[in-house]
Amino acid sequence: MVLTEYKSYAIEIPDAIGIRHEYSTVVECKVSRSDFAADQNKASRKNGTMMGNYRYYLVPSGMIAATELPDGWGLLYCHPGKITTVVKAPEQSGDAIKAQEFLIMFSLVRRAEIRGLMPDLLMDLYEYNLKSLTYSDGSPADKTAVWLNSMKEASKPSPGKEFSV
Repeated sequence: MVLTEYKSYAIEIPDAIGIRHEYSTVVECKVSRSDFAADQNKASRKNGTMMGNYRYYLVPSGMIAATELPDGWGLLYCHPGKITTVVKAPEQSGDAIKAQEFLIMFSLVRRAEIRGLMPDLLMDLYEYNLKSLTYSDGSPADKTAVWLNSMKEASKPSPGKEFSV
């Protein structure tokens, strides 16, 4: 899943964050040296509440040197038609990273629930991950699909009652 400038209760609003299983990558896009310098003053940079197991700056080719990177960051150069890795980001870990990312995930789930999309999302998860599961009594987890389908039907908005958040 990739999100761009997603606003939630998290302290940081990364330009882009990709989350896959237990790993995440944050990309901050900077178009000028002053933009890069201003990024160092963000609250999340100062108090250590940054997101991303891997963190990158994406800048025009040659705009900043590898020696100017803060600790824990990688560097990507943007060229016409391609992006190259100049410095591979070291892996970061910790509860502070996951706590901020959970805030994003909770926000996504809340918005999906408000819009009546949860049954669809749950069904997608079921179809992707749960097909081979069985319950403790040995019965197949397929009965979960029946339940999810009933939830999907029950949560469809009534005509004329649509809204946006």
